Amino acid sequence: MTDPRVENHALGLELQLGELVDQLEWAQDQGRDGDADRLRTEIAALQTELAATADQLGGNWPIAG
Repeated sequence: MTDPRVENHALGLELQLGELVDQLEWAQDQGRDGDADRLRTEIAALQTELAATADQLGGNWPIAG
């Protein structure tokens, strides 16, 4: 069984990513290149953390054989 805290963490990361992507699109539309660069960095960090969290969740799944 998966740890609900890990599942909740993954969901929170997904929500944060969605918000940051929206902010990135707005920054790009407004020509705010510095903000867009900062947001891209934050998005990359969250994607890395989400991938690690997914690996942690995936390690709990039974392997069919």
